[in-house]
Amino acid sequence: MTTARTLTLMLALLPAALAAADRHSGPQLPDRLSRIDSAALTRAAMRAELQPAYRRRPVALDFEGAQTNPHFHFWTVIPTWGQGVYHFAVDRRTGEVWTYFGCKPARSTELAALQEKFRRRFNISRLQVRKVEREGFPGTPC
Repeated sequence: MTTARTLTLMLALLPAALAAADRHSGPQLPDRLSRIDSAALTRAAMRAELQPAYRRRPVALDFEGAQTNPHFHFWTVIPTWGQGVYHFAVDRRTGEVWTYFGCKPARSTELAALQEKFRRRFNISRLQVRKVEREGFPGTPC
């Protein structure tokens, strides 16, 4: 086969190969969650942890990057009224948010809405989310 014909064949097969790569499941899901979206999920998780009187107050976020697990964004949250420091890990594949020292997924109505929006945008099914959740907490404190 000539080089030109091989190249033409490869270019013809490329869209199908890229489409197949996007249909990953479970742990092979691509890390699509941006740092900005990750910050929004972290803020929503933080508000869920607070008493209602404090939920509208601003919080400062410190991005820790991907420390021990490249599939996660790690955040330190510092409330502006001085009530301690919180730590969260956000799964870049599914949008799942973990309270870092509580070793459990954060849950709230606001957070669920943001996660659903992210998952719809990238066609992440509930089955794929469950597969990734089975991996458990991303850090070592638990």
